[in-house]
Amino acid sequence: MTTTSVQQPVLVRDLMKPGVRVRFDQPLGEVAMAMLQHRLDTVPVCDRQGRPLGVVTCQAVTSGRPAGRVSHVPVSPAPSIDAGSDLTEAAQVMLGQRFDSLPVLDGGEVVGALTRADIVSAFWD
Repeated sequence: MTTTSVQQPVLVRDLMKPGVRVRFDQPLGEVAMAMLQHRLDTVPVCDRQGRPLGVVTCQAVTSGRPAGRVSHVPVSPAPSIDAGSDLTEAAQVMLGQRFDSLPVLDGGEVVGALTRADIVSAFWD
């Protein structure tokens, strides 16, 4: 008798980088450090309540004044994905909208980021 195992879908929360987010009033130096620490080219930006405002790019951060704040540089609108979403859905959003990373939300609050590299690693493990 052969048993068939049912694979559970991989969820965004299983692969995301938790806690990756910056506030709109945060100093650019701190944002640059977060980007270096997490090896990201874009970081989700949120308001004081953790709600998403978009993403800030490395280019925007480095073009700003070191003493400046996120609110002084362009924040680009970006699609987001729910932490409980299937990884396939996240890949479709990234490919369809040509983003390399997505802010991850839980209850409308930014809780992390998911990158293309995170998705690729899931398929190679």
